[in-house]
Amino acid sequence: MQHVKLSAGDAVMLGSLDRTAKRHQVTLTWISAESSSATQASCDESDVVRSPMHVRSAATRLKVSSTSGKGLSISDGPTVLLDSRTVPDAISAAGAPFVESTEMGKAEAPNNRQPSPFVRSASADRRRRFTVPLFTAVGVSDRTLLLHEIGHGDHVRVYASARNNSAAKLARAVVERLERRLIRFVETRVGALADADRDGYLTVVLSQLETREPVHTGGEPVRGCVRAADVLAPGDFGGDIIYLSETLPVDEELDAILAHEVTHLAIFSRLCTSAERTQLPGWLNEAVAHYVECQVNPGSRNMATRLATFRRRPADFPVVVPDHHASLSLRRGPSRAAGCLFISSVLLRLPQRAVHDVVAGSGGAVQRLEHVTGRSFGELFRDWGLQMIAAGDNLPRWEVMDRQEFVQLLTGTALSWSDPVRSDGMLTIMSAGDCRLQVTVLSGDGGRPGTLQK
Repeated sequence: MQHVKLSAGDAVMLGSLDRTAKRHQVTLTWISAESSSATQASCDESDVVRSPMHVRSAATRLKVSSTSGKGLSISDGPTVLLDSRTVPDAISAAGAPFVESTEMGKAEAPNNRQPSPFVRSASADRRRRFTVPLFTAVGVSDRTLLLHEIGHGDHVRVYASARNNSAAKLARAVVERLERRLIRFVETRVGALADADRDGYLTVVLSQLETREPVHTGGEPVRGCVRAADVLAPGDFGGDIIYLSETLPVDEELDAILAHEVTHLAIFSRLCTSAERTQLPGWLNEAVAHYVECQVNPGSRNMATRLATFRRRPADFPVVVPDHHASLSLRRGPSRAAGCLFISSVLLRLPQRAVHDVVAGSGGAVQRLEHVTGRSFGELFRDWGLQMIAAGDNLPRWEVMDRQEFVQLLTGTALSWSDPVRSDGMLTIMSAGDCRLQVTVLSGDGGRPGTLQK
């Protein structure tokens, strides 16, 4: 149990540092100073950080003063912080613009080089067997298919189930976009791609990836996938392969999906040259892939639904979801938005090569992030929450009522925020030990309620 003294205009941010994605109940009771008992309770604030967040505007994008306190970084001046509606801006700010690059961390201006020539393969050209995944209502199954090469460039070959103009159009777009910029863009940020099957090409398979009935994929359609086993143990049917839905439209969304899948391939490729072969935990793997995806296409529809749902219920969706978690919906749904937003916050002020350093590191996800940033996970998590709440009025908040018990539910590494209190008083907070509750008091501006605009 904790007793936290609040002054008029203060607000509270609650977070759970439990990385199991377990659901935790936090019980809060507010007693205003007008009640005599409010001053009698002992006050234990050893785990509470106070942050003087003086918001200067109510716009979506706000400038806030530097934060201070235990575990908080100190900035020299005002910093622009962004919310989940403006995540593409935050992500773009964290990395170099989308340009060609020839060396890790050194970007150069785009040139006028023409795309690699696309060659549409004739019916007599090569065929190859693949074990193609199919996402169904009950899980994922594999089927072995003999597919035809329908086109290629200098570095990419495309195989497909269908051999028609629609498939050829998609194949041409895939080859040109990958070879013109996307492969190089991902390699200069994440790492080099491995030629796992030693054929001299990156292979793309266009096929049906999900059945028509409601599939067991967390409510999101399967647009593409990359499998670690194909890269690390290619065997007869594997290799450096990207599987794409044969129904993908040829528009800006294709760039986002390709960047996402190439990032996964770069992450798995790193294991080919690593002595430890310690795979990146799934949540961080996906967070990095979505981060790169949004750098390439800030308006990615692949993230839009997840971001919207996360914004409505942030306390329900943790950043960290263990790979063994039973809920596929949690692993594939709005928690990916939480992970993407969190990683964009972590990388915001780091050099471009920080993504590569996270991928190339050793140990678990938290150890990698702490090593690259030199800060604890708790500090990174708190700063992320402060950035989101400082950004404006987009997140739901709860209100404390005098002498009324209030229950807040947090799912693992999730956050929630309160409205500013209207008077001085004492807030009593109770939670189980495994919640690893993190409490942050957001100090009001001169005691004026409404500093954090609703």
